[in-house]
Amino acid sequence: MSTNHNRIKVADLETNQPNKILKTNQNGEIEFSDANNLQTENYNALDCTTEGKTLDARQGKALKDMIDNSNFNLATDQETQITTAVSEDKKVVSRLKLFNWWEWVKSQSQTISGMWNFNSKVTFAPSTTTMPSLIIPNGTMSPYPQNGALERDQNGNLFHAVSNFYRYKLLDTRDYGKFLITTWRSRGMGMAFYYGSTTGNNSGFKSIPIEALGSYSEGHFLLKTFDHYILSGNYYNPDYKAPKTIKFEVLLNGTNCTFSGNQSVKIYDVTYDTSSTGSIRSYETPILVSSLMNGSVIRFPERSYDNIGNIISENFAEYNLKTPGSTDYYPDMKITSTQFSLEYKVSVLYDDDLNQNYANSTASISFYNYSSQFIDLNNFL
Repeated sequence: MSTNHNRIKVADLETNQPNKILKTNQNGEIEFSDANNLQTENYNALDCTTEGKTLDARQGKALKDMIDNSNFNLATDQETQITTAVSEDKKVVSRLKLFNWWEWVKSQSQTISGMWNFNSKVTFAPSTTTMPSLIIPNGTMSPYPQNGALERDQNGNLFHAVSNFYRYKLLDTRDYGKFLITTWRSRGMGMAFYYGSTTGNNSGFKSIPIEALGSYSEGHFLLKTFDHYILSGNYYNPDYKAPKTIKFEVLLNGTNCTFSGNQSVKIYDVTYDTSSTGSIRSYETPILVSSLMNGSVIRFPERSYDNIGNIISENFAEYNLKTPGSTDYYPDMKITSTQFSLEYKVSVLYDDDLNQNYANSTASISFYNYSSQFIDLNNFL
């Protein structure tokens, strides 16, 4: 084979000589060599750090044996469920022990120093006699509101932020002395209408729920009402007789109780004649509730007003709250368990009650109660 100029002739490459490789000799010349004579440096161990050596095939068997006979030092539950730092022991934690550790972590009291964000809802455990569901400790308020934040100041006052600009204090029983507390307020109007030419009446009702007068068995309350009375005078033909009296009444009805045996008692009434077309009035009725024996006693002035708001009569009313059908004199129901309704009633009285002479004019009367509410003057709830 010619090696002139370190070149190999094509004829040499076409020679039928198997198992030959090209390599560089000591003179830097490329020449053919027998592949069986190729020398490599093997290393029969797993601790070599020198570059260029090949791993002996026998080490494959050694690696397989190590895998097949592996015996890792596993950590126990007691060794993973710890609250203090330990030195490195190179023990392995299995998936089971990892799961057990997480279950254990969830059952422990934790102090989280970082900020956690929850993309879904957070459900608190129910309160118990020894542990509340949530504790917000006293602290220093953030200088600027953060929308949705709940904070307590150093005095224990709780605040909530409705935006990044506004933060409001939540009221508690310490603040009740500064405000008048409404224990119940009507929703929507109470209405009563009358249309006709004979003596008669009609009523509208507003149900009052249990504990509308608070959750104590006694107290001082004020019933405030805002009424609108409409008398349509154009229905009164001068050739016919107008109603003698038009009366608007507000009554207190017992839903599950009686007032000393009465199912309904008057709080106040207002009397008009046909010279008026109506008016707007606001009335206040003080109500005293006291405990007696196993029940409550309710006291208030039953008043009658004229068409310009003057009191024309007043009776001091005192009723024992009793269960329906009770024959005992003493009260046997507490104000906290009774349920009432307010009745708004309009009545029309003619001299000829039944219009037998066909001389009564037609009356069209409307009674609108825009608001009724009980105010707790002692701030007992």
